Amino acid sequence: MRTPDGAEHHLHFVFKDVVEPERLSWRTEAGVAGEPSVFNILTLEDLGKQTRVTFVSWFPSLADRELALSWCFDRVLAEGAERMDQLLATLL
Repeated sequence: MRTPDGAEHHLHFVFKDVVEPERLSWRTEAGVAGEPSVFNILTLEDLGKQTRVTFVSWFPSLADRELALSWCFDRVLAEGAERMDQLLATLL
């Protein structure tokens, strides 16, 4: 993962669910390279000519959440969504 300040973080993911094309879930375990523990679920819902994208993260502790925020977790997600919007706009 590359944060907005250019720092790179090497993360260890364990994928739990891969349901094409609607769901992807994975967890990151605390302690590997100092990252926080978090469980993520990404869902895609077909709405005809649109797709609803939902991303949910569960942190087992406030400390894990705060560590993720210190790594700009929220900004990285926002940047990813913006980049996806830009890419999709070129496909229309």
